[in-house]
Amino acid sequence: MQACYLRAFLPHLDDWNSRRARLAALYDEALAGCEGVMPVRRSPESVNHLYVIRAQDREQLRAHLREHGIATAVHYPAPLHLNPPSASSAPKPAPCPTLRRPARRYCPFPSTLPERSCCAERG
Repeated sequence: MQACYLRAFLPHLDDWNSRRARLAALYDEALAGCEGVMPVRRSPESVNHLYVIRAQDREQLRAHLREHGIATAVHYPAPLHLNPPSASSAPKPAPCPTLRRPARRYCPFPSTLPERSCCAERG
């Protein structure tokens, strides 16, 4: 079943990747100079499947964006070594403060443009 979906999507992949690259450029431009928000570096070859930023106060930013009709998600609210599937094999105690700090700050933005791309240009 998945192969059927992927085969149907494949002809659209280049277009979708180009659209995500344009959206990432819009985000880059809109976020330039925003205090407390820093886009995560990505390679020039990135297809921008996710556009991830680091926010000084992620939850405040998410609330602000939600008020303006912009959805965000938190894919990994805790570092991987603290998630249930990995926690049993993680060393005890699992300090890793370097991993905990970013987990509280990362926030992926929508990476697909709606048909009316003006939505990505909201202020």
